[in-house]
Amino acid sequence: MASPKRFPASPGIVGLLQPVNALLIPLIKAGFGNPFGYATGLTVLEVKGRKSGMPRSTPLTCLALGSTVIVSTVRGNAQWLKNLAAAGEASIWLWGPRRPVQATVFMAGDRLNNGGSPMSEESELSRLLRTLTRTSTINIAVLELRGSSG
Repeated sequence: MASPKRFPASPGIVGLLQPVNALLIPLIKAGFGNPFGYATGLTVLEVKGRKSGMPRSTPLTCLALGSTVIVSTVRGNAQWLKNLAAAGEASIWLWGPRRPVQATVFMAGDRLNNGGSPMSEESELSRLLRTLTRTSTINIAVLELRGSSG
């Protein structure tokens, strides 16, 4: 039986968003669109590429709850999520300065990496996120701010 015909990959939404991201990243790093207090907003995640070792920056929507920042995507093949799971740590720009974070990543109901995060396997948030990722296509990263900004 013949294998199904494969079509070449198109640039898709990633290719369309690259020019937009190039404009957004400097604005978000400067503090525009960042959440105020306990709110949603924009942040830039910078994480080391798992293959190249080079820093990769991605603008994301986030929910800031004190020293915890939650980011998510419905794209299962998001490279930033795979890089974050591999690294376990990253930096985000929040309220202006760059801030180091430890990451706990949830995908398809399984924790990919807790990066030394203080998040307990049995915490209410951990159980809630595992349930959410098991019952939907959403992938979630919980970022814990570390120390003071540099």
